[in-house]
Amino acid sequence: MSRRTLLFVSCLALLATSCTVGSRRVVTSTRDVEGFDVVVPPERGAKSAGRGPVILGIRPEDVTLSDDGIPGEVYVVEPLGRDDLIDVRIGGASIHMLADPALGLRIGDTVRLAFNTRKVQFFDPQTEKSLLWAS
Repeated sequence: MSRRTLLFVSCLALLATSCTVGSRRVVTSTRDVEGFDVVVPPERGAKSAGRGPVILGIRPEDVTLSDDGIPGEVYVVEPLGRDDLIDVRIGGASIHMLADPALGLRIGDTVRLAFNTRKVQFFDPQTEKSLLWAS
């Protein structure tokens, strides 16, 4: 794995190694992640729709706990001071989120995640370039 890829993974919470984007819906379909739908705003999905598999990413601060979110298991809790960096596993995917240390999340806890879909990014799996900012 290239150094650029390692930096990318540490900065973004990858939901899947690939997904298919419709104009409003993202459907994951990988061997690592059980399929689930994420509804994205049209301006987010439009540039990636119909391109085939893409990488979907989101920053840890744009992932939150939600009663009706996607279930996952806490794999790592890293105290950062004001926040804890939580590594949640959904299938084989590792998703990072920031959480208040007062929540007391522990390794092995089951949590449900929601994503700020206005902040979702899509990347070309070959070039690793953003599809949202491509011309």
